[in-house]
Amino acid sequence: MALPVACSLSDAEFRARRAGVVAEARRGVRETRRVRGGWAFRFDGEARWIEVAARLMGLERECCRFLRMRLTAEPDGGAVWLEMTGPRGTAHFVRVELGLAA
Repeated sequence: MALPVACSLSDAEFRARRAGVVAEARRGVRETRRVRGGWAFRFDGEARWIEVAARLMGLERECCRFLRMRLTAEPDGGAVWLEMTGPRGTAHFVRVELGLAA
């Protein structure tokens, strides 16, 4: 069964999420890369950004069931990458709705 590319939050909940953790993540994104089915976002290697990316992942799992997310921390304190991918339409959704990609 294919999951729809849609968010289950109400408008008010979505605005609050965008003003909170999404805005914080946006401030930390140092690079965006288009990947198959979505986007990858690079953060600095500080523990703070791992926490922000993980919090975003946890919250997005609750409302955007179609998303596949992967968090990678490069060796020796290197960059942290968050990938958000999914079915057709996911890349557009992440770019427009979350405003994380250019």
